[in-house]
Amino acid sequence: MYIINQIINQIMNQIACSFYGDTGVGISSFINRHKTGNFSPTDDISTNCIFNTNIGNVSFTMIKGDNNDTNCAVIFFDNIISYLSVPVFIGKIVEKYGNDIPIIVCRNKCDDEINSIYHVLGKALIDKYNVTYLDISSKSCYNYDKPIIYHIRNVMNDNDVHFA
Repeated sequence: MYIINQIINQIMNQIACSFYGDTGVGISSFINRHKTGNFSPTDDISTNCIFNTNIGNVSFTMIKGDNNDTNCAVIFFDNIISYLSVPVFIGKIVEKYGNDIPIIVCRNKCDDEINSIYHVLGKALIDKYNVTYLDISSKSCYNYDKPIIYHIRNVMNDNDVHFA
């Protein structure tokens, strides 16, 4: 099903991305930052944003949690405690969507605490689960567009895609 959805979405320039993470890790602030430009949490569990790229407009739906039409996933953590949930979320995603779904693990709030242990933990995730790891900050906008463009490139199967 993932492959069929990927082909359809390449034609339509539509992507559905599921977000996972413990309460308080900043998913709603990340989604709201992309939706409104403001840094504040929201009660919205999903939103659709249109991103202008060199291949045209891409409709990117962000959903907290599971969605049957998901093409990709992002897992958030912000400290050692929420990091411990990451393997559980990876297992849940793989069980529901299969091994082919692209997953990014993001340490949000990286501007709150700079600690080299997170780079070691991120490397461990990459090695063990074959995921992409990024430090981001919804608050300061550090790398906050990277998960979006990564998934657009991946789902559209075009590494040359960039924001216009």
